[in-house]
Amino acid sequence: MFLWWSGCLSDAEVARRMEAAFLASNDAVAISLAATELRVHAHETPDEELRHVTACGCPCKRRAGDGDFFVLDLDYHEEGCIPTSGLVAGGVSGVVVLEVLGDEVRASLPGGGLGGAPLEGTLEGLVAGEQVASRGEVWVDGRGFELDLVATWGSAQFTADGDVWVDGRQVTLEGVELGLAGLAAECPTPDAGTAVVELDPPVVVDFSRPGDGVATAILGRRESAATEPCRFPTTLF
Repeated sequence: MFLWWSGCLSDAEVARRMEAAFLASNDAVAISLAATELRVHAHETPDEELRHVTACGCPCKRRAGDGDFFVLDLDYHEEGCIPTSGLVAGGVSGVVVLEVLGDEVRASLPGGGLGGAPLEGTLEGLVAGEQVASRGEVWVDGRGFELDLVATWGSAQFTADGDVWVDGRQVTLEGVELGLAGLAAECPTPDAGTAVVELDPPVVVDFSRPGDGVATAILGRRESAATEPCRFPTTLF
């Protein structure tokens, strides 16, 4: 049935669906980076003073409580700042509240911003070393995103595996990798892995074919030319 459908679609319709897949995969990667940024700081040393007293990083971190359970406020400033992690290029604003119990971290977003757009929602999951699991829902400028994925972030590379629902459409990230240079880019483009976008039929965006910021979309037996996904950039950053 999958191949029959792909063979019956016109060239124009195949192209339209492939473009939609590039757009959805770019949004899924971008929100995965943002979700990781909002929780990756959970076990970092808090700052001694508030941002308005002395300069501190982005975000500033204020901790209340000791032991296994504590609350950590991530202050990205009301005017916004570019996170020191390099995960988000467009800036984050407002305060994110982390409730931390061991490695389990719940993030509440009580009205901050991402790339200048309103940001709200709740994320939870384990934060252990460089691995960050993100489950929950967030809204950016009224657009809904649901996440159930695991990301690994280090000094040189970001990887993501799992599901992201972009405006209700499922996108499955499998072995998606971004090098250091792509983490802070306004259009972060993976150079490995795939994104399976649940269209009818599904479209696979293969970031490793050919790689280096260029990808191929596959719909049944139809395959696009090597394409720069940044032709269809996310609006989240």
